[in-house]
Amino acid sequence: MPAEHDLPDRVPDAILFTSANGVRYHRWNADMAQVPVYAVGNHASELALRTGYATVTSTGGDAELIKALMDLALPEGARIVHFSAREVAPALPEHILMAGHDYAQVI
Repeated sequence: MPAEHDLPDRVPDAILFTSANGVRYHRWNADMAQVPVYAVGNHASELALRTGYATVTSTGGDAELIKALMDLALPEGARIVHFSAREVAPALPEHILMAGHDYAQVI
């Protein structure tokens, strides 16, 4: 069952899932179906595809690779929404911010 959280105020440039639960418990919004999704794990990427996201990139559990892929694919200032648990390891959000992107965590 999706969590009760506010949806982003505008469609982001990318969505990040670092766990299958991030996919499972976020509120689906069809307006975001075409937004590129980056998933750290294969299970999360499979769930994202089944949920309805059209473009999902998985790194098979490699968080360093997800950083590199986002750096290559996203322009500076891209808005990335991370659907996640309350607490996440800080390295990935810090990297996103240091790369000049706008980062929003949705719990």
